[in-house]
Amino acid sequence: MPVKDIFKPLVTTSDAITELCREANNAQNCIGLITWMHTLSQVVDDQHTATVTLHTRGPVEVDMPAYTLRGYAIHWAVTSPDGGTKFSEGDVSLPTLTPASRWSGDFLLTAPAADYIVTVSIIRPTGFNVTERSYDDQGEQIP
Repeated sequence: MPVKDIFKPLVTTSDAITELCREANNAQNCIGLITWMHTLSQVVDDQHTATVTLHTRGPVEVDMPAYTLRGYAIHWAVTSPDGGTKFSEGDVSLPTLTPASRWSGDFLLTAPAADYIVTVSIIRPTGFNVTERSYDDQGEQIP
């Protein structure tokens, strides 16, 4: 079944998150919702831990089935702000994520104490990027 990804703006309040989930749940043509949140630990000896949490949508109370993620992966990279220097990168294979499931994973990143960008991407089994988010060294999302 061909699907189209529709990107929504960042939401950070509980009311905005609830409204986004209601909108997706009420959409007849929406078969999945991919969300994530992250935390970054303090840098110690040029290393810190990033935690990424994904939530999938479901179950769906409409005729269309919910979307199960099979063979997806997360790719992460730590670079200088200009992208000229790559400090570290890696890939993590995701387990099969059924509708209404949650996955969380920690990555050990090598990064300087300041002035770096962390980019996290969800990659389809075909190698195409589903979504990508970048964060500065303070953990703030870069638009």
